[in-house]
Parts: sequence; C-alpha cells; structure tokens
Amino acid sequence: MEQGMCISQKENRKQGNSFSSYEKVLGLLEADKDFSFENMEKVETLGKETDMITLFWVEKGSCSLSINNKLIAMESHTCCFVSSLSDLQINKYTPDFNARVLIVKKSFMDECISNKKILAFYNRLFIKQWIKIPLMPDECEMINQSFNTLKIKVCGQKESSFYKEFVFISFKSFVFDLTHILNSREEYNTLTFSRKEELFIQFMDLLLEHYKEEHEVGFYAEKLFVSPQYLTLIIKKLTGKTTNKWIDDTLLMEARKLLKTTQEPVQQIAYRLNFSDQSTFGKFFKKYLGMSPLEYRRLEHAPAMAI
Repeated sequence: MEQGMCISQKENRKQGNSFSSYEKVLGLLEADKDFSFENMEKVETLGKETDMITLFWVEKGSCSLSINNKLIAMESHTCCFVSSLSDLQINKYTPDFNARVLIVKKSFMDECISNKKILAFYNRLFIKQWIKIPLMPDECEMINQSFNTLKIKVCGQKESSFYKEFVFISFKSFVFDLTHILNSREEYNTLTFSRKEELFIQFMDLLLEHYKEEHEVGFYAEKLFVSPQYLTLIIKKLTGKTTNKWIDDTLLMEARKLLKTTQEPVQQIAYRLNFSDQSTFGKFFKKYLGMSPLEYRRLEHAPAMAI
C-alpha cells in the first residue's frame, strides 16, 4: 500500500485537509499493485478510523469479507460499501482475486459534494453500516475509469497549480457515477432502518437544511419531537459522535469551503454562518483546525509548488 494515505484526526485538524494532503484523506488502493494481502490488515485498520467510508469492489476472482462477524461472499463484479461504524475483515480469496478499494473521509466527501440529495443518500448508507451490490460489467468499467482518473489526479499531478481543483472535480465525477449506479439498485431502495437509525437520518436531513442558521441541539430535537438529551444519546450511540459534534463538523465544512472558494471577508462568512461576530467564529474555527480563518485561507491559496 502506498505510504502516507491515512491521516489521523489530530493531524487532519492541524493540516485542515490542505490540498497537499489529499492523498492522505483519499485512500486509493488496488489489490495487485498497492498492497499485498500479507498487509491487508492495513486496509481493515484504515477503514475503522472515525469518519471513514470504504468502497470495495471485485474485478475478478472472489473473496470472503467479515462485516460485524457476518460472512459476506464477494464475487466478480460486486461492490460493498462499508462505513467506519462496521467491523471489516478480509478473509479467504481465490488465486485470481483482484479488487480495488476507495477509502475516504466522510468529512472530505461532505466538503467536496454540495448536492444535498447525494449527501443524504450517503448518510443513509453510512448509518446502515454496509451494503453489497452486484455490478454489471459495464458499470464496473465505469467505476474503474473514474477511479483511474481520480488516482492520477491525486497521486500524479501534485505539482500542478490546479491540483486541488483536479482532485475535487475527479472525486465529484467518481461519486456521481457511483451514486447513479447505486441509486437504481433494489438493494439500496429496499433498505430498512430501525427507529433510532431513522432518527439519525431525519436529524441529518434537518442539519443539511438548517445548519447555517441553527447551531443548537434544542432546535433539532424540537423538530424531531424528542428531548435534546435523548437525541444526543442516540446519535452518540449510533455514530460515536455527539449531536453538537455533527453540527460543528457541518459548520466547519461550510466555513472551509467558503474560505477556499470565495473572496468574502471573514466577517461576512461569520455572519453568513450565523455567528454573533468575527471573533466568535475565529475561536470556533481555531478550536478544530488550530489556525485562524485567515491563516487557513492563505494556506489553501498558496501555490502548489510551495507546499
């Protein structure tokens, strides 16, 4: 496996997912090239990190996955979506086995993809923990082509002045291709959720709609007809993150996006995100990224060769 593809939560906050580290928040792996099965535990470990999403698809041969202690047979032209909420292990595989893996931080996906319908789609997959879906040969080829393009942009064009734009566009293209396939599948459309999982989904839908104006747990709890304490308890139990942390992460995602893609003054961004003033926004931002909004903007706008 290529070195440096995983970045810890602590390191991630310090670096702010600057475009010099996209290779670290996007793990792009191929069974016959990037890792040996003697080191397959690295994939298992990386996929378990908080906020990770793993997409695993088989080009040929077959293998056996263990997801939450349930054995899943993976044949040629099948894909499996696994969130970090699951316990993933790779067991037996045939001699001709060849697979490809994309491991991505959900926070990176949320930052890159602005389409609320697509984010809601992946929130459902995330909380469901895993889903296996068969692919037609042409669909597998489509995903492979998008994967190849993404890998070239992430790993092969770091010196380009447009590196971050290349990565974002390629990743968006990959996600749209994948979503187009998954959204038409009976396996996705017939998913069922527990009452607690439905509560998380409803909370995330509300959050995507109101996060810019509403930062308090009480607002979302009232909309969902539950107490703030109960909402936090369920969200924490399901995801390992508190309701407040989900709200903060979503705000941070938008703040970073605005700092990177607009020239709006920091004060205007603070007001747009409904912070009382620029100082309060600055403290919030520095709490998570270890730098001020202006420092982050300068870092993101630095020439690629200087990183």
